[in-house]
Amino acid sequence: MRRRQPGTFDRRELVRQIGTALGRDIPFIEVSREEAIEQLTPAMGDQAEWYVDIDAEMVESPQQANRIVEELTGRPATTFAEWALRNAHRFT
Repeated sequence: MRRRQPGTFDRRELVRQIGTALGRDIPFIEVSREEAIEQLTPAMGDQAEWYVDIDAEMVESPQQANRIVEELTGRPATTFAEWALRNAHRFT
């Protein structure tokens, strides 16, 4: 796994954190670009290919975490793990 900037996570880690909030393991299944487009096309139509390509760019160059929430609100942003725990009931 490639190293990430502090505060950025890959999808595998985000799924792991949701699983932790739910108290169970959730498998992470990678699919090819073609499979992703095929699965998304019924819902997204012609935009599926664009979405998959943009998503791939974000994997290669993730947006760095920043402190803008803290600067604007005066308190730290909620972490993904905290959010997942607070919203675990929505995943069942």
